[in-house]
Amino acid sequence: MKYNLHKIKDRFNFGPGYDRSKKDFRVVSSSKKIENNYDFLIFTDSKGSTLDDQNYDCWTDLLFHFLFSFNYKVLFISRPKEMTTFITLINFLELNKIEFKYLITNVGYAEHTPSKLFFINDIKKQISNTIYDLNLLPFKKEKYTLSNGKSEFLYSYNFGDIERDISSYLSKKFKSCILLGTMLFSKKISISRKRPDSFFEQLSVSNHFIKKIASLSSNINFYTPIYRQTINMKEIAHDGVHFSIYGHKLFYSKLAEHIKLNGFKYFK
Repeated sequence: MKYNLHKIKDRFNFGPGYDRSKKDFRVVSSSKKIENNYDFLIFTDSKGSTLDDQNYDCWTDLLFHFLFSFNYKVLFISRPKEMTTFITLINFLELNKIEFKYLITNVGYAEHTPSKLFFINDIKKQISNTIYDLNLLPFKKEKYTLSNGKSEFLYSYNFGDIERDISSYLSKKFKSCILLGTMLFSKKISISRKRPDSFFEQLSVSNHFIKKIASLSSNINFYTPIYRQTINMKEIAHDGVHFSIYGHKLFYSKLAEHIKLNGFKYFK
């Protein structure tokens, strides 16, 4: 069974930072109440929960049912913060008394995507000095014309060697993890909302960041269900970020196939 815990999701503590209040902030459990322990934590940014047509399932819903069919206890959380990052995930794990065996997550994108200074500062707010003591300084990526017609600089961060700290933390917190990479898009993709050039460049930076975290621990695995799609890109993700119905189904099918062929050996 799948239970939407939207009425009690405020009981979770996700730490500092700008809370997400819209429908892509979801908490779904395999039990009616919050458990003290689960087998799986599925933790995602908006790419795990955004779908225009609510008559269809996102890849996370399909994955949830897939894992539950093997009698695993599952908790799924998507976009609790406006900028949902690895730090958001770590804050959640530190601030809530819930134990998990396994992790599947797609975070790592928001850390590097070029953003307005407000959102960049929000990432910095989330970093707790009890875990990390980082003096993050934003750097300009490019000037971009916003939807309101105004131009504004976009920024990003250089996170230094934080990959080693994140990898060490996750390696100790879970028996095994699957970190999901970001799909790479061509600048030539025709989408209604034009993305800045640096957006496409930073997709590769995000994947390098996630892959390095995985490479530093033997029980963390990196996998990109859809790495690079040279044709029909718009059919997979209409805005260059969030999946279409077809994109969600394709992403799930690739991930489920990977778990069937390789993943279950991680979940022992």
